[in-house]
Amino acid sequence: MNPDPDPDLTIVLLGKAGVGKSASGNTILGRTAFESELSFEPVTKQICEKRGNVFGKLISVVDTPGILDYKDTEEKIKTFCQDLLQSSRCCLFLVVLRVGRFTREDQKAVRGAMRVLGPQGMKNSYLLFTGGDALKSMSLDAFLHKYKNKGEKQDENLGDDYKVKKVTLPNVVCMFAGAYHLFNNEMDDEEQVRELLLKSGHLRTQKHPDSPADVSRDRRIVLLGLPGAGKSSSGNTILGSKKFRPGCDFHSVTPETVSESATVEGRRVTVVDTPGFTDEVLTPEQLFKEIMKSIVEASPGPHAFVVVVRIGRITERDIKLFELLPKLFDSDVCDAHQYSMVLFTHGDELEGRSIDDLIQSNRHVSALVSMCGGRYCVFDNKAKRNREQVRHFLDKIDEMVTANVGQHFTSDLFRMADTFIKEERSRSADDSRDRRIVLLGLPGAGKSSSGNTILGSKKFRPGCDFHSVTPETVSESATVEGRRVTVMDTPGFTDEVLTPEQLFKEIMKSIVEASPGPHAFVVVVRIGRITERDIKLFELLPKLFDSDVCDAHQYSMVLLTHGDELEGRSIDDLIKSNRHVSALVSMCGGRYCVLNNKAKRSREQVRHFLDKIDEMVTANVGQHFTSELFRMAETLIKEERNRSGETTGASAKFSCIVA
Repeated sequence: MNPDPDPDLTIVLLGKAGVGKSASGNTILGRTAFESELSFEPVTKQICEKRGNVFGKLISVVDTPGILDYKDTEEKIKTFCQDLLQSSRCCLFLVVLRVGRFTREDQKAVRGAMRVLGPQGMKNSYLLFTGGDALKSMSLDAFLHKYKNKGEKQDENLGDDYKVKKVTLPNVVCMFAGAYHLFNNEMDDEEQVRELLLKSGHLRTQKHPDSPADVSRDRRIVLLGLPGAGKSSSGNTILGSKKFRPGCDFHSVTPETVSESATVEGRRVTVVDTPGFTDEVLTPEQLFKEIMKSIVEASPGPHAFVVVVRIGRITERDIKLFELLPKLFDSDVCDAHQYSMVLFTHGDELEGRSIDDLIQSNRHVSALVSMCGGRYCVFDNKAKRNREQVRHFLDKIDEMVTANVGQHFTSDLFRMADTFIKEERSRSADDSRDRRIVLLGLPGAGKSSSGNTILGSKKFRPGCDFHSVTPETVSESATVEGRRVTVMDTPGFTDEVLTPEQLFKEIMKSIVEASPGPHAFVVVVRIGRITERDIKLFELLPKLFDSDVCDAHQYSMVLLTHGDELEGRSIDDLIKSNRHVSALVSMCGGRYCVLNNKAKRSREQVRHFLDKIDEMVTANVGQHFTSELFRMAETLIKEERNRSGETTGASAKFSCIVA
């Protein structure tokens, strides 16, 4: 026995050679602890024990040789297992079988494992099926049920002597009291390990982080950096599966800010992958916009901004980014540096060299790490199965969260916005005649066409169906009627977006695109039959725009499109004829306008529209909309989260599949 202190749990892997015992041990420990390869000869030739921290528990995994390899192998394994059972250790025995045909050799191996364990060991045992990828879309239960029926039919044609000796797969499951689990060792998915530990009672259900009761273990991480730095690959490594699409060149593979989540090491982790900062983005104002978008995606606020840097030659673009970040992160009005750290990728290229020496060798990298409070970590994304590097990374994040008294980053960057943007804008001409307009609405309402009509040229791509043509918030500008007009065209609000939290996110993204803030939110409504989706949107908008913490309704108006369909009917009468539309217009202070986008050459309608915007700007003392919606964020999201009660994970119930 190992003289080290006893682990919280010892897992012993039993079975014949080639079923995936070593690979399963690696899956459990989250790293390549045991040699595992495709071979005609047994790879594991002696009992081998490795330890690791798994979901906060010290777990020891014991890999054993194939139980049928040699005459004395079974006896050696039996001695080890019986000694273990007599010790004070908490044990779990996994009898490993590969999904597929249950051969006579498999039957012999199962019999041998049962002899090794004895009655006491069988009480602490599970069947572990490997090769989960071979099942494709079929569940393990369906596979076993199919095997049961197949096996019963075959038994009818067999002699009585063989029936007595034969151990069918369904009978084996019954002998293990219906305790079985499935691994796909080709996937870096630790959830299958968590599920096994939960099933077997070695991980408390109330600690399952999927329960919203303990959100203090949630972690929201924003990855920032240049194209090719390894952000997407790092996101996949952190989450333990391929959630983001990595690239192998210096063109940005991630076209827009996206987020993915998974349960990792007892935490609910959300990673926000941002587009690589290109030369066009590497201006203070554009960099600010991109970071703001990532904050929106990580609502109600990220716990960490992680600057991803590839180990190797530092380029001019790297230096430019390193010099810009302190202007955003380390200033009198923003303490984002307290929430930041550096992640070095391509750790395999260190080749034994000290990372500390490497950092000190470049003043730009050294300054970046210093700005991040000396916090950094190293990843080798080629070694995705090495979960130890992920644990170390998340421990660093936890330390940072603790130092920040458990708080996530929220309004600091927003408070910085005015100062930062004003400094940038003060270098340019007077912007009192600028107009920044955000178009909101359902797919097919006519937002893109209206944007083109307002700007006087085809800037946006309109569509002729109800699928969203605009995949992300985009802005275009032009000089219109003596004003510098910028129009933000947003994706049409689909059924997936029509929840308060998602709707909030999309509107936040439009505000970022309209920095330092929009002068008008224009709700685009198509004249015609009002659908259920229209009504749902009309009912949600007041929750965002007309509340105690937000006065966005003062900056909003309705734009009714397809004006040609009025055919002489009064627009006022049409509005009053529908209580939902009437309520929307009332929320917008009675402000509305009509556009006929087929008559693009009619600039009179555009002048009338911009005059309405000017009247609204005058009523708002020339101010654009800035921080009100940000102040509303936490209230809105807390209300939503309070409605979703605690979903405690139910313990799995096991029953024998054989009657």
